[in-house]
Amino acid sequence: MEPTEGNASAKPAYSVVVPLYNKGPHIARAIHSVLDQTFPDFELIIVNDASTDTSMEEVAKFDDPRISVFHRPSPGPGPSPARNLGIKEAKADWIAFLDADDEWVPGLLSEFESMRKMFGGSAGCLFAGYRIFYGQQNIHQGHYSESHQSEGQQLMDFNAFLSAWIESKRSPLHSSCVAIKRNVITGVGGFPRRCLRGGDKDTWLRVMSVTKAAYSPIVGATYYADSVNMITKMVPITSRHCIYDTVQRLLQDVNNKKTSRLLKKLYNLEAYNYVKEASRYGKIRKEVFSGFHIGLDIDKFLLLFLLYVLPTTWTRVARELMRRAKRFISSA
Repeated sequence: MEPTEGNASAKPAYSVVVPLYNKGPHIARAIHSVLDQTFPDFELIIVNDASTDTSMEEVAKFDDPRISVFHRPSPGPGPSPARNLGIKEAKADWIAFLDADDEWVPGLLSEFESMRKMFGGSAGCLFAGYRIFYGQQNIHQGHYSESHQSEGQQLMDFNAFLSAWIESKRSPLHSSCVAIKRNVITGVGGFPRRCLRGGDKDTWLRVMSVTKAAYSPIVGATYYADSVNMITKMVPITSRHCIYDTVQRLLQDVNNKKTSRLLKKLYNLEAYNYVKEASRYGKIRKEVFSGFHIGLDIDKFLLLFLLYVLPTTWTRVARELMRRAKRFISSA
């Protein structure tokens, strides 16, 4: 029986939103991982983003009253519009997210519920650690959760979140192991509608700027980096990262020196990561340098400028020199 709109009638504790675009080989795994949760009080909202493969045939194999399916007439850009539709249709006060090619561990919602009860109304966001599967059993745990495994559940404010991001060199919050209170996610405008790259990071940044998060280092989800039809592989790396404008807006409003410094460090980190990747594939967007805070990271700025001005061949040489320098410093 194919799930239809509105199958789950009672108000659940969590609404789980899964954006779906051409993930036929993976969607059944994602659905099973939700239905197998030890905490059963949820609805599962699948938003079909105009898939053209076997995705909907796979979804139709499930017969569970907690599943609802909604359809968009055309896909994208990226998963943000589908997620926003899922948020609009959600019945619960807490909305959890799972990408269609990823997978939850059975106890993730139970862990969310434990944190929600422990921290009460202090947290508008709940998230856990995750692992990355690269194929052929090559699995790595997210750096932040791995390095903080022994600390247990904790409450994280905006400064702590920014510090964790900078420490790990990537956001500790992942799109497949997070739940956000409805009024928080809608209050910051949901996911960015026209962002080709960085929509997830941009959303977490805006969410954490207005609330605190309860965090658990348990591995709550698996991110499959070898999936088909991944947006990160389809969108050119040189597309503008929407986090830059958000950081600049937050800097205009913030009046805390520590927060301001952390936001500037975060901008530099994301610009640095972007230029390193973009230098592999072609022209780097020069506007990324306009917001770079040189006084905080002069060494990074000089390296980025070299990558920007050098031809592609010399860029590769510069990248190799950077890699060797980092290895030498870490072994010293």
